[in-house]
Order: sequence, then structure tokens, then C-alpha cells
Amino acid sequence: MYAYEIEKKFRKSQGLFISDGTIYHILHRLKAHRLVSITEVKSPDGPKRKYYQLTKEGHETLAQMNAYWYAHKEQVDSIEVGK
Repeated sequence: MYAYEIEKKFRKSQGLFISDGTIYHILHRLKAHRLVSITEVKSPDGPKRKYYQLTKEGHETLAQMNAYWYAHKEQVDSIEVGK
């Protein structure tokens, strides 16, 4: 996806608020850490669009983050069940 597409998806997510331009800073950091790659494509509507895609390292990092999230979610869920 290109950055504006990603930003629109975040805006549709309930409870997740980001300010204008935040996604560009995040994508820049992900690129600096080699977690995303960029492909530039001509746009009929103006300047080239940069399309972002997870790299192998990005997929591995995402898998680690998901494992961490689910482990903590299970702990919170077990506490909630014990009410």
C-alpha cells in the first residue's frame, strides 16, 4: 500500500487516532530498520507514489510482536475470567 492508503485504514479503525503525517514518520523509521521496502510507481494524479511492503525481517518482527501481544492478551483474559 502507499502511505495515504495506510493512513485512511488507520482512520477507519475505531479507537485508534493518529494525527496527519504521523504515518510518514512511522514508515520512515520502519524503512531505517529495514522492516519495509519501498517501490516508487508513477501516478496519473501527480508525483510518484511510494508503495511499502514488509521485508523478510519485517514479517519476522511482526510475528514476534503478535506472539508477544497474544501472550499478554491471554494473561489479561485469564485475570478477567477470574473476576
